[in-house]
Amino acid sequence: MWNSLRRWAARRSAPHEHTTGNNVVDNIGGSVQAGHIEQVHLHTPAPPRARPPAESSPGDPHRSLSTWQSHALVEPQELVHVQEVVAELARAIANSTSTAAISVSGAGGLGKTAITHAAVQQVATSEHFTHVVWASAKNTRFSNAGQGDASVDSIYWHDVLRMIAAQLNCPLSPNQALWEQELTDYLAGAPADTRALVVVDNLEVVHAADRVFERLGALGLRHPHVVVVTSRWAVVDEGTDVRDFRIVPLTPAQTYDLVRLLAADTGSDLGTAQDEDLAPVFGITEGNPFLIKLITRRFIVTGRSLERVISELRSVADGKLGGRVRTWLFDRSLDELSARFSQEDAVGLLFSFCASGRGDSLTYHELRAESGVASDDRFESLLETACRLSLVRPSDRNRRYSVHSLLYEYTCPLAWQRQGA
Repeated sequence: MWNSLRRWAARRSAPHEHTTGNNVVDNIGGSVQAGHIEQVHLHTPAPPRARPPAESSPGDPHRSLSTWQSHALVEPQELVHVQEVVAELARAIANSTSTAAISVSGAGGLGKTAITHAAVQQVATSEHFTHVVWASAKNTRFSNAGQGDASVDSIYWHDVLRMIAAQLNCPLSPNQALWEQELTDYLAGAPADTRALVVVDNLEVVHAADRVFERLGALGLRHPHVVVVTSRWAVVDEGTDVRDFRIVPLTPAQTYDLVRLLAADTGSDLGTAQDEDLAPVFGITEGNPFLIKLITRRFIVTGRSLERVISELRSVADGKLGGRVRTWLFDRSLDELSARFSQEDAVGLLFSFCASGRGDSLTYHELRAESGVASDDRFESLLETACRLSLVRPSDRNRRYSVHSLLYEYTCPLAWQRQGA
């Protein structure tokens, strides 16, 4: 979809003469792997753990409580400045009464999985649950399977079901069409004191996140069981009994602390750098931990200056680090927005921010006027979806709207090209 951004931008560029750079955006293709971006190692899944013998009943907690972490693809790391969020999420999971579903949402790279993993670790050591299940939907094909029922009816939905059933020690027949009923019957026959915590991680931008809650609840995974989903899509529908935890970026001071922590004991002088020396890191990352780690580790590994590493992130040419990072951070959310509305509406909304300088925000009425969306109702829905996907960020009590500076550079290629014109 976004390969045609330049053509659409050209048709709309005349009224918008504001400029921020002189790079030319090329077609952004390909994908970035979560494991590696060029030489920088980002995520190291924990090595497979030996599984204890399978138990015969869902009432026996030992197998599930001891093996869930082998299914969680989480990099071993020290978390900073999220202790309160982790503790609050752990309390919500453990003390859930009427709300049996929790979503952990936010933009890509903010640490949703790591925070959820840390919270589940706290809860798993308590007496709250007899079973802890971790199912990873870390697969872009799952999110591209379609909208609504089509997404959760896909083969990848069955992959999630298989992971859940395996950790509950629920036997499944070869016929996938029977799996939902078999899991339903299995849960219905569990001992009365059975209480399962089921995490569906990395649901990414699947709009069907709320449907996943609904479907799992229909299988019997509802109160007293608890379902937690991590997704870029914030599940906040009034008709669903879901509590949403929105993960937010780090502050400047927290960003500098993370850089120093990552650089500690590496021999790099970033470990003792002053705040003013690290200010450019916050300027380009805006507190996104994924980008902070990428910049810090690339600085250490490559021997390149901080200025050169940051310059790489600003480049969106094919095969360049910046283009690949933008693909991972933004493209899936942009495609989701386009799929739910139209390419014209999605690009119109994002290109509206090219009318302002980098970092500026727009009022609701300014954004509405610039977007070119046909009707007020459609614009309202489009803006809500963009906010729930963390593409557009509200501020000033939802009176102003902005986008990440990297997304601004990505969606405003002609604005860069015309700098100084």
